Amino acid sequence: MLFPSRMRRVLYFTALVASTCSFSLNGYLNLSGYNFAFIGSFCGNASGPVIEYWFSHPQENCCYNFLSYFQDQWRKIWPKPEMSCKEKANVLTPHQSQVLTLSTNNSAAGCQVVSCQNGTNNITCQGSQIYQLQTEDTYNKKCWFLAVTNRNCTVQGIQITYSLNITGNDGAIYQFSFMSNTKHGAQMSPWKPVNSNLELFDNHVVSVGYLMVFQ
Repeated sequence: MLFPSRMRRVLYFTALVASTCSFSLNGYLNLSGYNFAFIGSFCGNASGPVIEYWFSHPQENCCYNFLSYFQDQWRKIWPKPEMSCKEKANVLTPHQSQVLTLSTNNSAAGCQVVSCQNGTNNITCQGSQIYQLQTEDTYNKKCWFLAVTNRNCTVQGIQITYSLNITGNDGAIYQFSFMSNTKHGAQMSPWKPVNSNLELFDNHVVSVGYLMVFQ
């Protein structure tokens, strides 16, 4: 998926613009029949940016994976609804920290078991990831695409709460809020529009008004 440097791609949205140092993407997914969900995308210089994440899901549903795709990897799975969840996940390289298992068994994820008032337990994970690439051109724009899967794609259904705070390495981020035409979006994509998506144009993070889920 290619991104233009201007806003022509989102002319069918109504935009509200605000300047901020970071952009937060918060949501709760309770999806039956799905095991892969795309939750956002963003672009920035190769020397950053940073995502501070917080995830929470029922312990009985353990465990989820937080996936980070490079742009060329995302092209391999989009738009290909015929691909299974495992096929989409296998595009990634785990040793490059592109697959973060949200489990207490993974010390890198910062997870712990939290007791809830209703007597159940949740697994809550909190930490940060720096999205850097080894390249001499640190000012070249790079795009990443974020998704979650459940139990390594072995069951249907997603139930997870998340909060992502995306900060640009230059500290100058402009937040855009869009009201999308859901019917128009559904016609353009085989995915189901659910929530909001992030993109960055000209060093600025913007919200585009889509979250896509895969069967």
